[in-house]
Amino acid sequence: MRVAMGAQMVNLYGLVKSSRSVELSFEVGDIAPQAALDFIRRYHHIEPRALLFVNESVGHVVSCDRHFSDAFVAADPFFQEFLIPYGLRYATAIKAYEDDHKVVFCGVHRGVGRAPLSDDEEAMVRRLGAHLVQALAMYFKLQAQSGPAFIGIETLNRLPYPMLLVDETRRLVFKNDLARELMASSELVHSYQGLLCGPDAQGDAQLLLALRSLGLSAGAYLGQATTPVSDKAFVRLQNSKGQWLGLHCHALRPAESMGAFGAKDLALVLLHEPGALAEPDPFVVAAMWDLSPAEAQVMVGLGRGLTPQDMAAQRGVSLATIRSQIQATMVKTGASRQAELVSLLSNMLPVLV
Repeated sequence: MRVAMGAQMVNLYGLVKSSRSVELSFEVGDIAPQAALDFIRRYHHIEPRALLFVNESVGHVVSCDRHFSDAFVAADPFFQEFLIPYGLRYATAIKAYEDDHKVVFCGVHRGVGRAPLSDDEEAMVRRLGAHLVQALAMYFKLQAQSGPAFIGIETLNRLPYPMLLVDETRRLVFKNDLARELMASSELVHSYQGLLCGPDAQGDAQLLLALRSLGLSAGAYLGQATTPVSDKAFVRLQNSKGQWLGLHCHALRPAESMGAFGAKDLALVLLHEPGALAEPDPFVVAAMWDLSPAEAQVMVGLGRGLTPQDMAAQRGVSLATIRSQIQATMVKTGASRQAELVSLLSNMLPVLV
């Protein structure tokens, strides 16, 4: 389907109706794996296109350009903060499967700068989709379902950063290959009897306090009811040699992450090695200052010497949109001028101390 449509990406996406947790996720094409994680963590809540299918039958096809005007797209945060910064713009989707438990969609996505599907191409999606409808009906009939798949785990495996999942007690639930390699060679972070540990007792205490600040076990700690709960925390582990490692911890709550990481509150931990990246990475920058994908890309773009006009032309959005994202980035980072944003990128260490 991707080749036939000249699409940037084609994806299958399934939801459990009762909980809106992820039942199925599969995609082919040119799209960063970070997009899947950002969608699960934050942007599925404001996805405007799914509502077009609520009362439609299996086999129904919808093209977003026929329902959302350019004016709507220019003002909608799902498009401006998430979809367009990741290079996608138009989508034509078919409801490919539905039963009492779940619903599955197939989306054909074209990128920024491309035209939406024509009438003839949409008709081809309908014809190819009919075969997909039959295939999925056979697949789910043959497959014994055992509850929502942990789609989030597969997403973390594909990300080019060392990442962990831990619970409120520091118990390691998952580590991807890059995290496993780093922990095997690092003097700053390791596992002991299944627990995430720092270089010393003080580091272990830092980790516990950071995880507790996320409120992963609501009401389980004395005084937590009166203590503000955060969605993120940063830990800077350092040893006697002056070496250090940053841990960006983000709360993953099932109700907010579509159950993609299971039914228990966990912390997603991004390990940040100073000097590991040749230049600032938008995903790491977003984690550091809690920016949207669009805001992080704008900040990194300024660091690379791009002008707001350059970035507006690259994305195919208005100059006003880019300026608004720059202003939001300055508010979140505490910068008063664009030059300060560039300075923050070039000198991250003082920010993390």
